[in-house]
Amino acid sequence: MTPENIQFLNDNRHHHETLIKAFYLRSLSSEVRTRMQEIIRQEWEPGYHTDLWCGPCVSDMVLKLYRHYDEWLAQQPVTVQASFPSNKSE
Repeated sequence: MTPENIQFLNDNRHHHETLIKAFYLRSLSSEVRTRMQEIIRQEWEPGYHTDLWCGPCVSDMVLKLYRHYDEWLAQQPVTVQASFPSNKSE
């Protein structure tokens, strides 16, 4: 997955969370809807298409997109960065 797609999905996750928790979408611009459809095509389903002006269709697309993304995230290795103080005696 491209870094740009990851950043976009992280930046726009609030749309998915609102849909899941409150059962509606708010302030989802045509640019964001178009980009979401493009990411589904690029990353998972090349032939994917939905009607971007149909409310229920867009809701289904958002659910599909974040289901794919969450599955992808779950498959990524966990990277842990830690720093420890030095035990050097002076």
